[in-house]
This record gives sequence, C-alpha cells and structure tokens, in this order.
Amino acid sequence: MVGESRHVRVLAGCMSGTSADGIDTALVRLEGDPLAPSWDIISFRTDPFSSQLREQILAAAAADSTTILHGAYLHAQLGEAYAEALQSLLDQAGIPPGDVDGIGLHGQTVFHDPDGRFPFTTAPGEVQAEACPVSLQLGSAAVVAERLGCDVVHDFRSRDVAAGGQGAPLVPYADAVLLRSSDNDRVAQNIGGIANLTWLPAGHGLDGVIGFDTGPGNMVLDGLVRRGTGESRTFDTDGELAREGKTIPELLDTWLSHPFLSRDPPKSTGREDFGDPFVEAVWDRCGKKYPLADLVATAVEFTAESIARAYGRFLPQVGADWEVVVSGGGARNPVLMERLSRRLAPARLMVSDELGLPVDAKEAVAFALLADAFLMGVPAGIPAVTGARKPSVLGSLVPGRGRLLVRPFLDRGGPGRLPEAE
Repeated sequence: MVGESRHVRVLAGCMSGTSADGIDTALVRLEGDPLAPSWDIISFRTDPFSSQLREQILAAAAADSTTILHGAYLHAQLGEAYAEALQSLLDQAGIPPGDVDGIGLHGQTVFHDPDGRFPFTTAPGEVQAEACPVSLQLGSAAVVAERLGCDVVHDFRSRDVAAGGQGAPLVPYADAVLLRSSDNDRVAQNIGGIANLTWLPAGHGLDGVIGFDTGPGNMVLDGLVRRGTGESRTFDTDGELAREGKTIPELLDTWLSHPFLSRDPPKSTGREDFGDPFVEAVWDRCGKKYPLADLVATAVEFTAESIARAYGRFLPQVGADWEVVVSGGGARNPVLMERLSRRLAPARLMVSDELGLPVDAKEAVAFALLADAFLMGVPAGIPAVTGARKPSVLGSLVPGRGRLLVRPFLDRGGPGRLPEAE
C-alpha cells in the first residue's frame, strides 16, 4: 500500500469520452518506477449512461444552450454516476475501497477551447465577452471521494492550459509508459469520439514523444448513424452500413478541407469542431440527397484519411518496421480498420489487446497512471504534445479518508500523513 518500500500501488481510472455513451473504469496494479512500472489490469468494465443523463451531457456540450444551473446539477449527478461505476468496478474485483491508493477521474468534457476561439455573450443583447483558453470537465470529485473514501485526483487539464498548453491529449503519457518499445517505432492510435496519436520512437522515453488529435474518430460517423436512424442506433455495428455504402468524393473533399486538419501540432479538438453542429449541417444539406449508407461510408473514409494525412504531414515517413497500435471504439469497426491498414501500409496495424491492453480499457487505464504520476510527483504534462511552456504535474487532489496528503512528502521524510478520519 501507500508508503511501503516495495512501491506497489493499486489505482483506479475513470473515463467518459466525447461520445458520451458511458463510463469506462479500470483497476490497475503498478509496481516500481512510475515511468517504467511493471503493471497489470486487475479489472475493467463499462457502464452505459442512462438515456436521461446522456441527453443532459449532450445538451451541456451545446454551449449556446447551457445554463449555470444545468451545469451545476450535471456536475453533481455525474459525480454520483462515477462513484457508482467505480464501486461496481471494485465489487467486480472483490477489492474494498480502502485497498485503493487513488482514483484518476477525468470527468466529462463539455467544452474545450484551449485556443480561446469561441467568444461569447453573457446575455442576449449584451456586449460580446472576450474568450480565453479553457477546458471544462464536469463530474464532482468531492462526491466520488465522499462515497468511496478514496483519494481522488481530478482536473488534469487545467494546469497544462494555464501553462499555455492545449490540456490535451493526455493519454500520450500513458502510451509512453505502457506501449513504447526498445526495438520498433510505434504509433499508439486511439480512435474514440476524437482520434489522437502518440509517436513513440524506438528506445526513447518521454523525450521523444509526439502526440496530438488528428481529427474526428467515431464522432461524425456515430452522429450520422443516430441522425439517420432516428436514434434507434447509436453506432454502425461491425461497419455494416459502411460496407454497404459508397464514398461520396465531393463530400469527402469538402470535409477534408476543414481547417483543423491542416493546423500544425500541438493541437486538440472536440465537439466544437466535429460534434452535433457539424453533423446537423451535413444532414441538412445531404440527408435527402444521399443514402445513409453512403454518408456513413464517407464518414469512415473521412476518419481514415484524416488520420493518414496527419501521419504524412507530421510524422517521419512510415516504415515497414512501424507498429501502429490501435485502441478505442474505432478498433471494433472492421471497415475502418481495413481502410486505415491500407492507407498506413507498409506499417503493421495491430490492436492494443495484442500488447495486453484491451482496446476499450486504454483510456481508463491511462487515468489510473495519470493519478499515479500526480501522487508520485511526476510531471505528466508533455510540452511537445500539448505546447505548454513547461512540463507540469497534472491534477488536483480531493483526499478520501485522510490517509495521504502528497506521496513525495513521504519520500523526502516529511510529515505527509493526516490523521485517520473518525
């Protein structure tokens, strides 16, 4: 446990992504150096959001319709949902909360504007207010700490944004810790709602890492499926629609001209660029003009092509010894994987399961590692990834039952412990 000389830690990670379809939780055992630990996944699960909570999340992400009251209630409700999901994870693993050294809680992103691109008005008719860099995640860490009695590390993005960075992507730290190879160049390619990559040159640690969002992952694809089926389907199961459809070249060319795709890294994106407004605009123009299967096929091609172009623009030339390690929901779409494999040849495409990291678990595992980095005093903010002025220790701590203040204090022999709560 915490403070023991063998440095074995048990940490949980909790993640809900831009798709807002559910909560991923993972319980991870780590031992040794936080930058090169031995590790294993004790347990993992996904708990879907209720339809009501999901609707509230999507409404909150539509910034022009969100109120402070809505955000405040959603913050508390998400905290309860995260606590329930984490308790289910611990029950599944047969591990009591008292045996958990910390929880990494990402929260639900409802607004991400690290470049200050979206000025706003405080009320109808009032003068437009000046935008500033911001990334907002909801989900009360205090509720999670109170319900489980565990130390909760949260608010991972704010410090990096304050240091001039994008605050995203955050997963490259975990990619470097878990997936780097001494023999082969690797790219960790995550395809969630948004797609992001981490370049891991052979034999390097954090010093060689490059990472950034490449553009849409499943967000446009899933949005079109939901819109075209009247919400009866939320994603294209096994790529069935995409396989039936044909790519619409003129539409694909229009989408590929999106300015985000040609921006130099560091860069990150979200619903503000590729969410419901993007999907609704496509549907209004094309919903009656083309079959749904063709729109979905085009969305798959959009994701694959935007990823491949990012490799061509911003990474070294793809080599035959490269390993592209895919995770996230997109790894479950065989049509997308086929298109991506073709576009990234001669690199070898694999799923992260082959390296012991389940494709659906990676981001939850990543936040367990980010919590570990915070508690061990390790800067997990990578300036080459986010564009921050300096590396930062990421996160804020809500203590559980007062077992621990900050672990580096213990390592220095300082008075790091608080009294046990009654």
